[in-house]
Amino acid sequence: MGLQEMLEHMHPTLAGIILTAVAVGFLIIIPFVDYSKMGAGVWFTSARGKKIVGRTALYTVIAMTAFVLLDNAFPPRELLRDILPNLVTQFIIPGSIMAFLVVLPVIVLVRT
Repeated sequence: MGLQEMLEHMHPTLAGIILTAVAVGFLIIIPFVDYSKMGAGVWFTSARGKKIVGRTALYTVIAMTAFVLLDNAFPPRELLRDILPNLVTQFIIPGSIMAFLVVLPVIVLVRT
C-alpha cells in the first residue's frame, strides 16, 4: 500500500490505522461479493470484463501520475500548515482526494 509514503503526506492515524483498516476490510469482503462459480479461474470472461480492466489500467496510470505531480507541485500539508487547522490539512484534504480517486472509477463503471 505504500504505507511509508502515506505517512509522509497525511496524519499517521489516517494513513496507518483508518486507511489500512478499510483496505483490509475490502480484501476480507471480496469473497462474499462474488460468490458465483461461473467463470471461476478464467480471467476476462466477457467483453465487458476486458473493457473494465483496460479502462481501470488507463485510469490508474493517468490518475496516479496526476496525483504525484499535483502533490509535488502543491503539497497541501506543507503549504497550508499555518493557515488551516491540522484536522483539515492532515485528514480532510488527503481523505477527500483519495475518496474522489476511488469513487470516480466506480461511477464510470456503473454507467457502462
